[in-house]
Amino acid sequence: NSLRKDTGLKMVKTKYFLLCDDDLIFNSHTDIELFAEILDTTDASLVGGKFQSTKFFAGYFHFTSLDDDDKQTSMRILDYYQGACYKVNETIVGFPTCMRCDTTPNIFMAKTADILEVGCWSEELKIMEHKDLFLRLKAAGKKVVSCPQVKLYNIGENATISGESGYHMLRVARLGTMKQMFNNIWNVHEDF
Repeated sequence: NSLRKDTGLKMVKTKYFLLCDDDLIFNSHTDIELFAEILDTTDASLVGGKFQSTKFFAGYFHFTSLDDDDKQTSMRILDYYQGACYKVNETIVGFPTCMRCDTTPNIFMAKTADILEVGCWSEELKIMEHKDLFLRLKAAGKKVVSCPQVKLYNIGENATISGESGYHMLRVARLGTMKQMFNNIWNVHEDF
């Protein structure tokens, strides 16, 4: 919940904070010291890792006003490319296995002041608030770094959420409303 994250972050007294979901397990591949080292020695605002059993570790956003046929349109379109940092990956000086990107999974360490500066998470969005935060960082010129070698295991990755569960039904019921709200906030059309 965004309100809980925002409230918690406003109480943080440290230079950095670590955010991850509550169903993640740290293991020998979870080198969060690397996150702190990058934040200490570069101009990055946020450094993220990846889920151990997935190939997707980061992504980038691209705004365009061209349709599928490369014709100009009045609509601003937001494209999202998952599994790559940019069309040409930009590695981080001193950290050759880490790359600049626009978004990471919910496994990251960030500079507390930078997240507060961009307004934290949207309290309106109950779904898509993660994407919104990373777009806020991009709009503010804040740098995001992905270090896919820093891995956490998600105990829920292999669990199946029943289509009948109350949680699943609530998310599905809210998805259309939240997508429309997100599109209105960012003045975009997006389909991902």
